[in-house]
Amino acid sequence: MACLAYRPVLRRFRESNAVPGPGSMSDQTFVDVDVARIDDARLGRTGVPEVVYGAGKTADQTRLALRALYERNGFALATRIRADEGEALARSVPEG
Repeated sequence: MACLAYRPVLRRFRESNAVPGPGSMSDQTFVDVDVARIDDARLGRTGVPEVVYGAGKTADQTRLALRALYERNGFALATRIRADEGEALARSVPEG
């Protein structure tokens, strides 16, 4: 399932003991999606991928943000979603 693709990235980050360096806001690239602001440079800057915070969003809003994140990074992860939304949201992002 595409939504599990983040695990190797997080594992490498944890094992590296890396500490994110200072970065100015001008170094970052943000993508504004109707209900979310995606930090397109987060993975490269911190070693931790951007995620979609699903609490307070409708399934359609979360889906829109996930698709935008997937298009930019080739993977997408949503947190704080209801269990009954998980399967449908996972199907909305193509497996890579």
